Amino acid sequence: MNDLPHGLWEHLHPEERPLARRLADLAGRARNRGEWTLTPFLDPGERSVAELVARSLGAGVRFYGGHPAAERARGLFVPSEALPWVADDPETFDLGLVDVRWSPAFGAPGHRDLLGAVLGLGFARERLGDIRLGPGRAEIVTTAALVPAIAIGLERAGRIGVRARPGDWQDRLPAAAPEREVRTISVASLRLDAVLAGALRLSREQARRLVESGAVRVNHRPERAPDRPLQAGDRLSVRGFGRVEVVERLGANRSGRERLVVARLGGRR
Repeated sequence: MNDLPHGLWEHLHPEERPLARRLADLAGRARNRGEWTLTPFLDPGERSVAELVARSLGAGVRFYGGHPAAERARGLFVPSEALPWVADDPETFDLGLVDVRWSPAFGAPGHRDLLGAVLGLGFARERLGDIRLGPGRAEIVTTAALVPAIAIGLERAGRIGVRARPGDWQDRLPAAAPEREVRTISVASLRLDAVLAGALRLSREQARRLVESGAVRVNHRPERAPDRPLQAGDRLSVRGFGRVEVVERLGANRSGRERLVVARLGGRR
């Protein structure tokens, strides 16, 4: 195990420290032995932890998840001097692709259906990258070793029968802009629970419980304090509800409530 500086432990949220320990071992092997070591798939917050670990231990790290805008990506720790030679391609990051098809006449599975079906095969979330959907098909990014097992085992997603096979990196779904709902809300204050309630159309109590349960991240970091103040530019991710961005603060209205422009991406509407 490679020890991280005490100051870094102080900077990390307690929920991030177990991951940091795992990543420190991988980064240390890259720095000390010259090995190229791959992480599991990481979300943006976890990638921030990996970058902190790499800087602290003097290693280089690069991320790739199958396409430039991937939400989930694997990290590759390398000796810092080797970083310019890392290629962003599936082979370097040991990625595989599963192509999933279905008949639109019988409906279509959603992201949650596909994710649940793959997790139901016994595979951990950290072994799965992005799931992208298109008309009558989807693609699942995973590790190269996992592709045959998913292709054989995935027969149903939700109530929809599906056919899965190893995918072709040259036959990808076209990139699509994420769905984005922008609207103006008025809230009692800039507290996290107040803004969440307004952006997600929840009661203040429901928003508070979400935060305290650990379902909310602010700027990719875990946050359990409902009274945390927010500002324009802050990005929230809420388990089961997608992401919210505080786009602009418009000031108070005549009744003293704060008016905000918020954008919501993904999740339930």
